[in-house]
Formats: sequence, structure tokens, C-alpha cells
Amino acid sequence: MLIDFGSGGQDLEGDDGYDDMQSNAIIDNLQDIGYIINALAVLNYELDTTTADLVTEPGHPGISTRAAELLPDSNGNDPCPNLDESLKTMICLCRAVQPSNVPQISGLANMIMEHIQERDEEWYDDEYESDEKIAVLFQTLLFDANTS
Repeated sequence: MLIDFGSGGQDLEGDDGYDDMQSNAIIDNLQDIGYIINALAVLNYELDTTTADLVTEPGHPGISTRAAELLPDSNGNDPCPNLDESLKTMICLCRAVQPSNVPQISGLANMIMEHIQERDEEWYDDEYESDEKIAVLFQTLLFDANTS
């Protein structure tokens, strides 16, 4: 799958373990999507390039990610306590420094579908997670946005 042809003219073969252009284009697109979702999550479109290690399991070596601003600092302070932990993990994986750590589309889709099936507004137990509140938010921010 290719979102656009932005990388089409580049020689994308490299030392990342992926020698075909299609795999590299998919990884590039997932990293770009991760950047966009990361920027939306922190409401900052000029993300810094600081890296941090995402540790998914105790004792597991961390995965270096460019989504450091989503992860707790060395004192354990969570900069985004209201952002779902699973969503943070998916964003961090999409922004992995090593392309081999970026999830495959099918794996990412499975993670998303599992959470959609498991979690509804009652699961979050927050009035702002209701379908009605989200619809109003989209209406206000997207459809009725000030364009001037």
C-alpha cells in the first residue's frame, strides 16, 4: 500500500533489513502516520527528534522510538496521562527508529480491531468518551472549524 508517491523516486534499499521498495514505502507511510497521530496527541506539530526506549514487557529490551514525548520521564511522570496506553504503544511502534521494529499493517490492524471490539464508552467510564460527545467534538473542530 502506498499513500502517495513522495518516496517513489528514492532508492529505498538500505541496511534496515528490507530490500524491496514496497516494504520500505509501507514502513515510511506508517512512520508518517505515527508522526501525525503523535502530533495530534500532544497538540504540537513540530515534534522534536529525541528518542527514548519503549519497554513493552519487564525485562524486555526497549524499542527506540521517536515518540519520547509520550513516554514517562526518568521519574515516572507521565506527560500524557489521559492518552490510552495501548494507543501510546502503537504510536511509539509506528515511530520506531529501527524500521524492523515498525509493526506490519496486519499486526497494527489486529491491535486496533481488538481494542475497538473490547472497548466502548462504558469501558472508559468517562463522559467525554461517549459517542455523542465525540460527534460534537468532531463537528466543532473539523466541520465547523474557523477557516480564516
